[in-house]
Amino acid sequence: MANDLPTVVAKTADAVESTFVYMDAPHIFCIVLTVTLPLLLASWIRRSDSERVRKGILWTIGSLMVANELLDQVYHISTLDRHTYLTTWLPLHLCDISVILVIVLMFWRKHRVFEVVYFWGVAGASQSILTPDLTVGFPSVTWLCYFIAHCGIIIGILVSCWGLKMRVTFSSLLRSFLIANIYAVGLIFVNLALGANYMFLCEIPAGESPFFFAPWPWYILVLEPFAFLLFCVVYLPFLPGELKLRRERQAELQECLADEDGRTP
Repeated sequence: MANDLPTVVAKTADAVESTFVYMDAPHIFCIVLTVTLPLLLASWIRRSDSERVRKGILWTIGSLMVANELLDQVYHISTLDRHTYLTTWLPLHLCDISVILVIVLMFWRKHRVFEVVYFWGVAGASQSILTPDLTVGFPSVTWLCYFIAHCGIIIGILVSCWGLKMRVTFSSLLRSFLIANIYAVGLIFVNLALGANYMFLCEIPAGESPFFFAPWPWYILVLEPFAFLLFCVVYLPFLPGELKLRRERQAELQECLADEDGRTP
């Protein structure tokens, strides 16, 4: 009886699956929550100025992300055959890696991790939330895990940015873009070995998305400069601060040089 439990759960979950409806009430709710929740959490962190509050909020987000990822993997292992699971549900998409990085960020607050996941998450997960690659709707397990993961990425990033005051630079942009491309090249060989389509490198995804308007492989060449442009757009909020910091450093350097010239006999 215990061995049949995953199958019973899977059949029950499948029974409530419905067709995904773009911009229906649950979809809109997730979009609104993704913006409002980090605002509230970041405000709480900054007002309290307490390490206990910071750790509690960050660890809660991280723990929810871990639990959601485990549920997602266990559910699909129990409902999909081995071939389908290996070719469609291994955590190899860029957003899957972003989930792992956000978990690391929530528990250990590594700034280098933030620099990478900020661009991947804001540029990638935001598109996944606005134009989901889904065929099933609320309240299916797939729908719930999908939105908890992608919304969690954005929430974790924004809390780190607004609450912990983490920042990125243009060097961060270039580094994260380079790492993403190196990862994509390596993933091509995984796709070829498994007959898979991770990161949609081999064919257009099933969901509705305005970004995959060209046939394979041309959409990859189109998306490459578009992705870099999108990285630049999400970097813009940090540009004034970086320019200000550069001016201050340049002024300090000039002052030091002036002082050295003044002391020279």
